[in-house]
Amino acid sequence: MDDLGLALARAVEREDLRETVIDIAGTETTSMRGLIELMGNVTELHPVLIPVPEFLARMGTHALDVAGVGFPIKPDQLTMLEEGNLIPEGGVNGLTEIFGVTPTRLAEGIGKLADTLPESLPSEGTGQLHRQRYWADIGGSQLTADELFRTVQGEFYSLAPEPLMKVGVEPGTETAIQEGATLTLSIPMRGHIQVRCVEVRDNTITLVTLEGHPLTGAIRFDVTEQGPGMLRFEVRSFTRSAGLIDLIGMRTVGKVAQRATWRSVVDAVVDRSGGTAVDGVKEEEDTLEGQAAKDVEDWVEKVVMDFRRSQSPAQGEGTSNG
Repeated sequence: MDDLGLALARAVEREDLRETVIDIAGTETTSMRGLIELMGNVTELHPVLIPVPEFLARMGTHALDVAGVGFPIKPDQLTMLEEGNLIPEGGVNGLTEIFGVTPTRLAEGIGKLADTLPESLPSEGTGQLHRQRYWADIGGSQLTADELFRTVQGEFYSLAPEPLMKVGVEPGTETAIQEGATLTLSIPMRGHIQVRCVEVRDNTITLVTLEGHPLTGAIRFDVTEQGPGMLRFEVRSFTRSAGLIDLIGMRTVGKVAQRATWRSVVDAVVDRSGGTAVDGVKEEEDTLEGQAAKDVEDWVEKVVMDFRRSQSPAQGEGTSNG
């Protein structure tokens, strides 16, 4: 879309192109199967691909269309797939030859598309809402609360324990936590997942999962002063599984991996502080139901809505009645 937008902007400035039909395309050719495989490489999710004969696909999509059943592919879209979407042989690619735009590589474009996925809220998940807390009270810290918080922000990629979690697994993706940043994490058995930082304030960070990944929920990091010479670093996780398969996974190896990951992050933060965990790393885990679960859902939704409003181009613009 960035390439197309740049081409359109340049077309507006070209009087000589008025009422001219121009073909625009990227320079890479692929198939639907190749596109799915490329997306699988980006997300580390590899669905089983089953070839379906063209006549069966047509019969199936037509029957579903007639029955009014919602299906992602319509008969006319199958026709487009068969015909292809290429500039005719000998034709001119206006993107490169007329407007001088260097096309974004397909893999890079898919990565950018993944970064624009909407947040996936806890209310959209499956099963019970799980709350986990991991924290340590730090005595003798060589850093102030503000300094320790900035360390967590800027060095989160090095706090996460490999191979349990790796931050910034895709080239060029974020590794520091800033509001609006989308971080790509690699988690054993679940591939790549992405979280977006929707809040940074008062030494608190809130991350929310994005659509299309195994968890729906939020993670919060806090650095607080607990009294003279005492700091607390805490990780709070509120998650539901995104679907039935993920629910099964999270009830088995997923829960073990989460626990080991966040305990290791707390240990690493204590180490960076230069102090010691007075009572070791503590943890709590429970399941939220009823009003308690709704309170968390409402909180996450409010934080996400506030973030979206802050990112809106119209934010801060007002009207005057004179």
